[in-house]
Amino acid sequence: MEIIGLLIAFILILGLVIKRVNLGIAMLVGSIVIGLTSPHIGFNQFFKILRTGVVNQVTFELVLMIINITLIANVMKESKMIDQIIDNMLILFKRFELILMMLPSIMGVLAIPGGAVMSAPMVDQIARDLGLSNSKKLAINLLFRHIWYFIFPFVPGLILTAALIGVDVFFVIRHMFPLTLVMGIAGYLTLFRGIDHSCWRKSTAGNKLQAIKGLLLGLLPLLLGIFLPLLTPLPFWLSLLLGLIYLLISQRNKIDFRTILRRIDGKLPLAIIGIMVFKEFIGNLSALPQLANGIIAAGMPVWLLAIVLPGLIGFITGASSAAIGISLPLFIPLIGDLKGNMGYLVLIYYVGFFSYYLSPLHFCLLLTVEYFGLSLKESYRYLYLPMLAGLATAILLFFIY
Repeated sequence: MEIIGLLIAFILILGLVIKRVNLGIAMLVGSIVIGLTSPHIGFNQFFKILRTGVVNQVTFELVLMIINITLIANVMKESKMIDQIIDNMLILFKRFELILMMLPSIMGVLAIPGGAVMSAPMVDQIARDLGLSNSKKLAINLLFRHIWYFIFPFVPGLILTAALIGVDVFFVIRHMFPLTLVMGIAGYLTLFRGIDHSCWRKSTAGNKLQAIKGLLLGLLPLLLGIFLPLLTPLPFWLSLLLGLIYLLISQRNKIDFRTILRRIDGKLPLAIIGIMVFKEFIGNLSALPQLANGIIAAGMPVWLLAIVLPGLIGFITGASSAAIGISLPLFIPLIGDLKGNMGYLVLIYYVGFFSYYLSPLHFCLLLTVEYFGLSLKESYRYLYLPMLAGLATAILLFFIY
């Protein structure tokens, strides 16, 4: 019954999101369906889970983080700081494509849910000069944030994978790096093809040291949010708040505070609350492990299981770590020593990533969709080709390794 309820909730959420119902409301509706169809969740437990999803530290910090990022983006846009950042980057790098790839990649070092929304305003501004559609802006912002998930040693999924099979994280990276190369090249060819060069803002010669200084000062509000949590006990949302305070003080003569406050949108905070409630209900189900064990018991071929199982889990949960954390322990007794069968590991990891990346519950996807004002259907237009190139590479590596 839990599995049926989960599928109904998932279909309902997809339908509501496609109909442009607020994401947070759609997720809350799905949560109610799960709560009503699960025999293990009684009346009192239902409201306890609901309260835990809404009133907990993670939800609180994520909501504050999104509000801070939104305010920082609005102030930077209103004060023309984004234009200054772009001008300084043009002095240093000259090409718009390189800048568009770098911005989400830099923000990609933040292993936080929905972190892609930090680079979205700058990608939006630069891509607008190139005449790119919102669908392409979204794809650029997502792809170049996430292609590092196969080689950046601090990605939670890589760390978890290495720990589960008992190897160093760099051993895993050595086998994964072709995925980053192929997806990056495919993304470049797909997303920057047909750019109208007449729309380009001309780069100007300038002092590179001054450009570096100007770039660092322009990015300081975000850099405070990135590095203060690494160097101090401050939480991420508070570090961003300090960056916002610095920004408001330094740009006070260039902005209208009332205009900035009017631009605060409640859609993203509500989306976060809805997602966190849904994840809390998912966490109280035993359906996913049962589903995994049922598929294994049905005698499915191991290679097919390596595609189906992490794919289902990643898509349903919208979390790559869940796809890895649930799938890998089940495969270890089936395959044996995964260190000697890295083809299976690459396939499992990539399919889990693939399904998580395209999942309608993926934080970065959802928040970027909201930011650019797209439907979920529109958002997939330019996402699938680089992902299919990555899938083909993963299958090739499966046979090579």
